[in-house]
Amino acid sequence: MSNWAPRHTNEITRPIFESFLKALHDDLKPEFLGLIGYCFGAKFVIQQLTETGYATVGALAHPSRITIEEVAAVTKPILISASEIDRTFTRELRYQTEEKLVEIGADFKIDLFAAKGKITHGYAVRGDISDRDIKYAKEKTFQDQLSYLEHLIKR
Repeated sequence: MSNWAPRHTNEITRPIFESFLKALHDDLKPEFLGLIGYCFGAKFVIQQLTETGYATVGALAHPSRITIEEVAAVTKPILISASEIDRTFTRELRYQTEEKLVEIGADFKIDLFAAKGKITHGYAVRGDISDRDIKYAKEKTFQDQLSYLEHLIKR
């Protein structure tokens, strides 16, 4: 991770992501664009949930590196699937996120997965699916994301 992180900062990655979304928007002109971001990708999804962002809706799973300032800028529906144990989307940050989303009147849903300390950051990507609780959280996160997008596309 020490070699990877400096090459994937917000300053480097965000312009790449946004240039892709701009090209997608310019070429296809989608009426609805749902974005899903897991861990590292969550930061770039939440940045698109602003008044000027390309996304219509976003879903995040065990987000990392998001800030309260990014949460405060959200103007579009957001689903956050979080784990009980998470060193990056900590309990404190999760509470602050919920408080901020309520304060700004956001359209949001937060799901918390907990099972005796087994559901940790990364569960929806690299969780041990031989453990029933982790497998449930992983599959439920994916199902919830699809259901949320489907619900909102029909609005």
